[in-house]
Amino acid sequence: MIAENLYAFLKGILPKAIHWILQRIKTRKPIEWSIETFVGDHWCVVFPGKREVLSQLEGRRISGSKLHTKLINLGAVDYSETRVRLRLRAKTDSPILVKQISAQASKSDSIDGIKITHPTAGVSDSTLLMVDFDDEGTDLPLWSAVEESFEVRREGVYPFFARKQINLSKGSYETLIIIAKTNRYSVNWTLRIDYEIEGYQGSTEVTNYGAPFRTTGEVKEGFTADLTWAWFDGNKLIPSSTWDTAPSDHATDLPSS
Repeated sequence: MIAENLYAFLKGILPKAIHWILQRIKTRKPIEWSIETFVGDHWCVVFPGKREVLSQLEGRRISGSKLHTKLINLGAVDYSETRVRLRLRAKTDSPILVKQISAQASKSDSIDGIKITHPTAGVSDSTLLMVDFDDEGTDLPLWSAVEESFEVRREGVYPFFARKQINLSKGSYETLIIIAKTNRYSVNWTLRIDYEIEGYQGSTEVTNYGAPFRTTGEVKEGFTADLTWAWFDGNKLIPSSTWDTAPSDHATDLPSS
């Protein structure tokens, strides 16, 4: 009789206990995230190495995002802004409230080197969030943003998460476009997501595959060189001061991205 009662008790409680344990495990990291950097048609980087290293890229039919990736792999750093696409997904049955996403920054003097500009062949518009590392502090909020004529500016009186929150339910996705800007510093940065689930307050860090993202600003004394990638003229680097006509005047083929 005792054994039967014990079996009935375990049969009733064991599935609930397993479900409770699994839920507790999930709530340790209830948000799954993925992040990727991307560039628009117009972008700039600063290369701190020697000019001779860049010659390996010239004359090859590469431009757009492919060229940006190769320059970053050679040690270049995004100039003025870095763009990332952050995707969030809930891993638990319980709803998750994302209360804040902020940028954690380490600032130093801007990086000197060769400034390389990739000129545009067109314009694209999108809804954006931004963080400005020229603001004081190292724990900085995200703002709603608007982009006009390649200039990104904040919108509104309050940071985005001061008035809004994001609700994630199981299986749902939320995609955010975030632009990190600086004109004054070299910045290593990550993102922190603060959330609430069933009364539990938690946070998670978003990195660039385990490393910080990197963005650098203007150098007071001027860069070692200021060059433009002439995708419209043989895919080579030319002094930016000599490029004073629109790409459409040089070539009709758009660069591959």
